[in-house]
Amino acid sequence: MSEDVPFKATAGLHHAVRYRDERTGFTHHGFLNLLLAVCRVVDGGTAEAAVAVLRSTDAEALAAEARQVSSVTAATARALFVAYGSCSTSEPIDDLRALGLVAKEDAV
Repeated sequence: MSEDVPFKATAGLHHAVRYRDERTGFTHHGFLNLLLAVCRVVDGGTAEAAVAVLRSTDAEALAAEARQVSSVTAATARALFVAYGSCSTSEPIDDLRALGLVAKEDAV
């Protein structure tokens, strides 16, 4: 069985990092968490390693891990994680800028 199945995560990934919405009490996944889980699996990581990064709320550690992703891993992960849904076009970019992953002058 092949794991090389492209996917789209639909709706609700407004922020880069997993968080609990104090108003609703719901926990929301972060798109960076999801991307790093794909990267870990692409690099031969275990399901447990992917789950661990999906559960992380440590923005600094996630940003540091993202900076270490190789170009080969990034390209493979991008071929698999083809899209995600968000109601906002600015919130995801603002989060990446706050994490230092996208410069203010960079176009996304």
